[in-house]
Order: sequence, then structure tokens, then C-alpha cells
Amino acid sequence: IVATAKPSLALVDATTAELVRNTALLRMDTPYPPADRLPAPVPSDAAYVIFTSGSTGEPKGVEVGHRGFDDYVRWAAGAYGDGGKKDYPLYSSIGFDLTLTSIFVPLTTGGTVRIYPEPAQGSDLSVLDVFADDVVDVVKLTPAHLAMVCQVKPSVSRIKTLILGGENLTTAACRNALQDISPDLTIVNEYGPTEAVVGAMLHVFD
Repeated sequence: IVATAKPSLALVDATTAELVRNTALLRMDTPYPPADRLPAPVPSDAAYVIFTSGSTGEPKGVEVGHRGFDDYVRWAAGAYGDGGKKDYPLYSSIGFDLTLTSIFVPLTTGGTVRIYPEPAQGSDLSVLDVFADDVVDVVKLTPAHLAMVCQVKPSVSRIKTLILGGENLTTAACRNALQDISPDLTIVNEYGPTEAVVGAMLHVFD
């Protein structure tokens, strides 16, 4: 991925510096003197590059611009929280564009991102901790995550909105969530290819 992306600079620390070759490094664990402000990005500049296999099975880098990313975050803030403050959990890798919603929507609306660290070893079941804690308002997850949560049958009162994406969402899965988690849930099926900045359309289960 690094070879394909050809980054001009990589942000690293003591544990990751040796993983990057032939690229300028900026150590995040080293203090640097103040520098002149960089020019502000323009809408056509790249906001990030994310890799997806799509239908080919071969990873390819998708360059997402600031204009599209800004449009998505503003749209999602209105769609999932009426533009108000909502808390989201961060429990999955930032390598998935699904996670972008959980980071930038709360940060741009005054909400909170509650971080669930990935375990050092073994399976990552952090999504179960999210529902056990029940201290956020909106959770974005895949149907596979939802199936795991339904097996545990947590009782939640604060979590009100589930955003599903990344896989096919069935009517049965939605009904199970209302039965096994909370009948007060709003379940949203969000769809959009990576090239369209995370999500391009949604449907609220009714």
C-alpha cells in the first residue's frame, strides 16, 4: 500500500518508523520547533487516500477530496443527529471508511468520540463493549457486528441510532436488533462506494 500510494511524508513513532522505507518521516514522538503555517487546503485537494479491493480483490488507492468529504460529514451530521451534539464510539480500524463517520461527525458538531482500544492479541470484540457500556448515542457498524451484538442481547437505553453499512442488511437482522437490543432503536441502512465518500444514500428501517 505504501509503495502504491508513494507518500511524500509518513507520520511514525518509535514502533512504526522501521516499517517505512524510501519516504521522509515525521516522528510524532519527537518535539519540533514551531513552523510557519501551511497554506489552507482548497476543495479540490485530497483529504485522504483509502485503499479498497472493490470487486477486483486487488487493493487500489482511492483519493477523496476535501469538497466531497466535507459534503458527506455535513450531510451525516444532519441525517444522524439533526446537526446537534452526538457521541460516537471509535472501535474499528481507521483503515475502513466506515470509521470516518464515527470520528468526524462528532468532532465537527461538538460531540465526543469514545475510543475503544484494539486488544493486543486475540479477536477484537470491542463492539460488544460499546453496547455493554451504553454511553454513546450513535453506533456505526456492519451487519456482521450487529449479529454478534444480538447474540449477547445487551440492554441499552442511551444508544438510539444504528448506522449499518459495508454488507447486505436484511429485514430479519433489523427485526432481531429491535427485539434483542432495544425496540426504540432507529436503524439506518447507509450505502455508498468508497469513491463516493463513505455513503451516498440511506434508508431508515420501518
